[in-house]
Amino acid sequence: MRYGLLSLVLAVLIAGGPEAQSWTRLTGRLEAGTPVALVHSARSGRLWVSTGEALYSAPTVGAAWSLIASLPFRTAALALALEGTTEALLVSTPYGLWRSTDEGTTWAQVHPALTDRGTQLRVHPAYPHVVLGIRGQMLWRSTDAGATWQQLSLPPGILYDACPFGALNDLLAWTSQGAFRSSDGGASWEALSTPFSPQPVRSLAVTAGVEPQLCLLLPDGVYWSTDGVNWRATTLPGSLPRALFASVNAIAAIAPGGLLVLRADGTWQTVYSGYTDHITVLLPLGPDRILVGSEGRGIELYRWTPQPQWQALRTGMDAPPIRWLLSPGSQLVVAGPSGIFWSSTDLFGLDNISLALPTPGTITAVAASSDGIVVATSRGLYRYVRSTGQWQTLTESLPAVGTIIAIGVTPGGDTLLLSSDLGELLRSLDGGVTWEELSPSFRFGQLRAVRHTFYAFGEDGIFRSTDAGQHWEALTSYPGRGCYRLLIHPADERVLLASSALPGSRSGKLYRSTDGGQSWQELPAADLLNRGLSTIAGGAPSIWYAGTLEGEVFRSTDGGLTWHSLGIVGDGLPVEALLEFGSLVLAGTSRGLWWQQQVSVSAESSSPLVQLRRGESELVLGAPDGTPLSAELYDLLGRCLGRWAALPPLCQIRIPTLGMASGIYVLRVRTGNLREHFVLSLP
Repeated sequence: MRYGLLSLVLAVLIAGGPEAQSWTRLTGRLEAGTPVALVHSARSGRLWVSTGEALYSAPTVGAAWSLIASLPFRTAALALALEGTTEALLVSTPYGLWRSTDEGTTWAQVHPALTDRGTQLRVHPAYPHVVLGIRGQMLWRSTDAGATWQQLSLPPGILYDACPFGALNDLLAWTSQGAFRSSDGGASWEALSTPFSPQPVRSLAVTAGVEPQLCLLLPDGVYWSTDGVNWRATTLPGSLPRALFASVNAIAAIAPGGLLVLRADGTWQTVYSGYTDHITVLLPLGPDRILVGSEGRGIELYRWTPQPQWQALRTGMDAPPIRWLLSPGSQLVVAGPSGIFWSSTDLFGLDNISLALPTPGTITAVAASSDGIVVATSRGLYRYVRSTGQWQTLTESLPAVGTIIAIGVTPGGDTLLLSSDLGELLRSLDGGVTWEELSPSFRFGQLRAVRHTFYAFGEDGIFRSTDAGQHWEALTSYPGRGCYRLLIHPADERVLLASSALPGSRSGKLYRSTDGGQSWQELPAADLLNRGLSTIAGGAPSIWYAGTLEGEVFRSTDGGLTWHSLGIVGDGLPVEALLEFGSLVLAGTSRGLWWQQQVSVSAESSSPLVQLRRGESELVLGAPDGTPLSAELYDLLGRCLGRWAALPPLCQIRIPTLGMASGIYVLRVRTGNLREHFVLSLP
């Protein structure tokens, strides 16, 4: 680069409207997931796993997973049926049962009622073209690998579970009145005599080997049969399992404190002893190995001979749901129910820090503190200290009945407020050592903390506390009936954006306050609200971002008076989180993290906050009024190239440019409490 010809453009970064670019999903970094269903093709060796939000496939055990993006719905129950040489994958979704015969390339809806809510799919162990679908008190049967379905009659009583087992047309069912068998495909039922009384079926597993086996998990034990008529109780090594799973030739169980495999003599072998509350699915693969799916850890291969060994199989499982995007101290935190990722450098330096949580669990809330984050999971409350890279257990016995869904924490981490999905409010004044339950007189759902000020908002409006939640002041000037989204702008805490739109709705209003909530202005955002407002975020001064239920992201550069589309993220799933990070806008959806470069410049100006002077091999920044000054330089991929700071009386920063490649760079400048983003064009 010849610096004598250097042309430097200092411009406010304003992008949007027709300049908006496409969105790109971050791949290969966010490898996490919580499997809810796992199936294996004995014919081809292919694996399929559902994490609820996403469906993945791998050609064989140990190969990288691939996201099946052609089915843009949540997925739950999975089944593999076979008719002739055609293998059919059946997947239950919120929009019914879908079927693919080309490994997930194309799909057809085959049943509208077999949705993701409680649907069970049972394939006949000897005749894999026969499938039974169960939902609530309804039974359907398919004899062509799930292409068409016929509704069946029900046996007497409340249906607990059912499966095809035995001859081609044989079905077994268990109800509140006992066990029943049908030998005519569900047209009629006959009662069976069993050694166990009528009771709910907690889990059911069927092998498909030469001699199929059937296992039932009941409240009083686990029972085993090879014909569905004659049963024997199995001998358990300890407590009753909580779930059963089967492959072609083996049955496994998740038990408190261990994993079990059923022996040929009806006894159980403990193949793993340890914590199992986080384990969700199993798939036995052979006499010495099993696939294990668990909360946040995706799929792992566990071998117990010759010695216990765990192997992570998460490669390619990189589209987890993302619900929180934070930037504590200019670093990056990307988080969702199945994982937390941290980067001190750029978007491509994200590492999974949640794998080291003291107790694995589903993440339910995340908040930033001065030196890390505070995280609530289904198991407890934890703090991650960035300076040490270590997790601390705050408590695993919170006095709350509901699930923690929001955290408010002061910068030092001494004062914490937690809210649950049942409206409970908990407080700790000693960094999480002791807790007390507060009893606010208003209804709320979420919390926000700005330094030592807490905001609670929900059905009754917006409330503020400056004494750690002891007393709350209602922001009575807020004109909305309820507040379901509230954002305090990161560049100016006096600026608030609030929405009265109910979650999931396409109505409501958007309001702005520029004086800390004393007065409010309704913003003209009908087009935005009609698309279903799902999340809001702030960037540089006067810049706001909004995500919608339709997956579209909007940007305002005038404090919310006008909005410009940045395009639809991915396949149009609701946007759950947004963050301006360097030159990038990040968007989290139920299928991963997406990013877009914001490089378009539509207005050039000199900044009143800084003085800029260029030399032969450096840029010199100075604060005119002598206030503290800091700067960060990013390339177009969001990678931070350097950080600088200056304190009075110098208040000057020198940025070396020798060796920098030609191109566009983004400069983030902070003076006092004000922050701006600028573009540097270096030829």
